[in-house]
Amino acid sequence: MARDVQKRAWIWRPAAAVPIRDLVSRDAVKRRAARRFWIEDSLQDGFDLAMFYAMRALPVSACSGFGAWLGRFSLPRFHKTAVARLTRNLEKLLPSASPFERETRMHRNWENQGRLMTEFSVVHRVAHDPRRLTVDGGEHAQIAAAQGPLILMGLHLGNWELIWPSLVRLGLHPALNYAPPRARARHWIARKTRQRAGIDLLPPGLNAVRPALKRLQSGGQVIIFCDEGLHGKIRGPFLGRPPHLNGNLALVARLARLTGARICPVWTVRDDIDPTRFTLTIRPAISLGTGKADAAQLLVDVTALNAEIEPVIRAHLDQWYFLDSAL
Repeated sequence: MARDVQKRAWIWRPAAAVPIRDLVSRDAVKRRAARRFWIEDSLQDGFDLAMFYAMRALPVSACSGFGAWLGRFSLPRFHKTAVARLTRNLEKLLPSASPFERETRMHRNWENQGRLMTEFSVVHRVAHDPRRLTVDGGEHAQIAAAQGPLILMGLHLGNWELIWPSLVRLGLHPALNYAPPRARARHWIARKTRQRAGIDLLPPGLNAVRPALKRLQSGGQVIIFCDEGLHGKIRGPFLGRPPHLNGNLALVARLARLTGARICPVWTVRDDIDPTRFTLTIRPAISLGTGKADAAQLLVDVTALNAEIEPVIRAHLDQWYFLDSAL
């Protein structure tokens, strides 16, 4: 049964280290790769770490506000392909909206992406400040966890780094399935922030499946994000496309059926008036039933799970991280 779960899981491979001797290689391709790895990436890592620690000295509003400015400044200038995809997606997903409305959503999406980056420095302050974070439906996760294994179906909305400390305060001890960023310093910052929150980190990709299965079989909890932008393409939610079994929606369905786990959708939304205030929502648990399911049943399952998350994402496109991936 475990092999059936694994065979559709995404396989993650870390970027290979580049030999430092390639900096003086006669091969131009090797020299460029070495310069990027040893010089350009190292400079970016230094900048990211300096920003991470410098931002910690700022008030939450100033830290987040600087991120909003950074998003507005950098995305349209240095990420033109992503901006073009974002523009096309808004046209497809909001066909009746005016050009002004779509442009407003795009600018707010840029701001949200920038805020996410700088808020790593202050996320624990926000998470423990009841004036900045409201939890709606925490009892749903507590009840489901008391009854047996629980899969928390996360969404990349608002600032999802607030999810882990909130779950820990509710008495849960989840493990997170996540894909590390390519940048070394950003990977280190993400791990540090999540481990400080008190959650366990599963190995990326395929290697996470067996530990997640084992954790659920012992009655534990895992967090799996079911909105995905893999290699620049949106895999979930379906957003009007035919359902498929190649993403985390299908992984959640398989794991839930194998272990009898309940599924609670969870996400955060940033306040429209004060963007440093958030509401974290946990929905009542969903049960798919137990036992191995064939492809037809799994398509029914992923369609039902998609119906739980797609309306939420459509309602908050300006805060959705993967809006600039291709449909």
